[in-house]
Amino acid sequence: MIAFVRKNMFRDGLRANVSFVAVMLTFFLYVVIRALSGIVDAPPAAGTDARLMVTNRTSLFGGLPEAHLAVVRQVQDVASATPVSFFIGRPPRGSGQIFGLAVDPETYTAVYQDANIDEDLLARWRAEKRSILVGAELARAKGWRTGDLVTLESLNIVRRDGASDWRFVVAGEFEADSGSIAEQAFLARIDYVTDARLGQGRRYDMLGVRGSGRIGSDGLGERIEKALQFHAPPVRAADEDSFVRGQIEEFGNLRQITFYVLAYALAVLSVVLINGVALSIRSRVKEYATLKTLGYTSRHLIAMVLGETVFLLVGGAAAGAGCALLVLHLAQDTINGMFPFSVNAPLLLIEAVTVGAMVGAAIGLLPAHWASRVSVVETLRSA
Repeated sequence: MIAFVRKNMFRDGLRANVSFVAVMLTFFLYVVIRALSGIVDAPPAAGTDARLMVTNRTSLFGGLPEAHLAVVRQVQDVASATPVSFFIGRPPRGSGQIFGLAVDPETYTAVYQDANIDEDLLARWRAEKRSILVGAELARAKGWRTGDLVTLESLNIVRRDGASDWRFVVAGEFEADSGSIAEQAFLARIDYVTDARLGQGRRYDMLGVRGSGRIGSDGLGERIEKALQFHAPPVRAADEDSFVRGQIEEFGNLRQITFYVLAYALAVLSVVLINGVALSIRSRVKEYATLKTLGYTSRHLIAMVLGETVFLLVGGAAAGAGCALLVLHLAQDTINGMFPFSVNAPLLLIEAVTVGAMVGAAIGLLPAHWASRVSVVETLRSA
């Protein structure tokens, strides 16, 4: 029966191949969207609810003057605050983005305790203005070692001399807590970046803040915003997890977008495949009648038609999901530089194949019912 189904499925080569490619593309899209929607559903990394991010309310890259940092440090229940600027770069004439943070070595570890930096490593970082500390995952991915001279082309920071190439010296690598963005990033010295950047002066992209623990992050955020209400530019203070999710939601409601896009794609696929299967059945009416005369029952014909649609959907879903997982694997480092992101490949593959089997069974039910009702007498009369 299985061999018979397989031969029938690819009997009309062009129609079968077009259908297979359509299924493959649909489930490629399905897996990519499901994986990216997981960014919103991912649990917050440890410690993110204890830290606040103070940013320009108008624009993330609008910057904050150094005076804001002094005011924040005076707010009640602020235990420590540190300046942070974003560095988005890539190797010269290369591809793939590398994410970095320009920070103050003296205050960074007090706020971001998920970066496990010991005193020896901190001393090497302080010794050279151009030095960087590299997250262990990034160091392994790029093959960087202590003492290496690294040149990166910045995509968001221009030097005073008009160049966009920045040279750094690797002072060492550090381990970060699992799920931390720092795993896939490097830490540069903010004095090196701010002193060399064009026309910015002492301005930072954001301020990282850790509270004393005597008040919740929402309450501390309100205090910071109130303390800076008469300072330009206006600020937004939110815990780190809320900030990241807020940046994602600026692209739209990902859950809703995911639902509608996937529902639309599966609906279009279903209509196309139902029409294709219906045409195939109409062209095989005489064959089905002949099979009935040879002893095949209606159940056999139903199983044959359902087998064709299910095998087509499962094969296409597996191929599409496999291609999507490969693309996501190649892009994972870049995505992780901005958002905590991981892919559970086996679970997504099983989900795609399961959905494919269910859609295949649903699509094949009506055509299978038509095939099972083929009348031998009526077919012979019309022959």
